[in-house]
Amino acid sequence: MTVAPPFVLARAIDALLRKMERQHPRLFKNLARLKPTVIHVEPSDLPHRFALKFGGDERAFVRLLDPRDETPGDACIKGNIDVLLNLLQGRIDGDALFFTRGLVIAGDTAAVVALRNTLDREEIDLFADVTSMFGPLQKPAERALTTLGRVREAARHRAAEFIDSLREERAAASAPAWANERDALKAEIKTLQTRIAKLEVREKLAKGASQDVAHS
Repeated sequence: MTVAPPFVLARAIDALLRKMERQHPRLFKNLARLKPTVIHVEPSDLPHRFALKFGGDERAFVRLLDPRDETPGDACIKGNIDVLLNLLQGRIDGDALFFTRGLVIAGDTAAVVALRNTLDREEIDLFADVTSMFGPLQKPAERALTTLGRVREAARHRAAEFIDSLREERAAASAPAWANERDALKAEIKTLQTRIAKLEVREKLAKGASQDVAHS
C-alpha cells in the first residue's frame, strides 16, 4: 500500500470491497441502514487517505482520496494502519484506543460509533478475504503475505532500534554540555543565596542599631 501507484491501489481496493460484499452481505445491508455518512480514514504510516461512504440505502464504497482534495468528511479517523485494520476486524477495543490516543476521531463521533458497532456484529477476517481473491493460488498467496508481514515487522523492529540508538547517542553527546550548564547554575544559585544571607544579616543589624538609638 505504500509503494503501489494510486490507480493500482484504487482498483485493488474496489476489487476487495466487491469481494467483501459477496462474503459479508449482511454487513453491507446493515451499513445501508445507517444515515448517509462519509468518513475519512487517514493511516498515520501510509502516504494515502481514504473516504468511506455508507448509509442511505446506498452501496458502501471506499475510494482513494486525491492529495489535493481538502473536502472534509462527516468524520475523520486517524491511527496507524495496524490499528485501523484491527479495529475493522473487531480485534481491539476502539474505546480504549481512543482514550490512549492510539486512535484519533474528529467530527461526527456518533457516526463513527454506529460504524464500529455495525462492524463488531460481523466476523471479518481481512487476511482471508484478501487471499481468497487469488483463487487456486490462495495458499501460496497466504504464505507469501505471511512472509512479507514478518519481513515488515522485522524491518520495523530494526528501524525502531536504530532510532532508539540515535536518541541515546544524542543524549549521551549532549550530557556533558547539560552537566556544565547545571553546575554553572548551581554555583550561581549558591552565590545568590550567600548574598541574600548577608543582606538579611545587615538588615537585622541595621534594625538593631535603629532600636538602640530610639531607646537612648
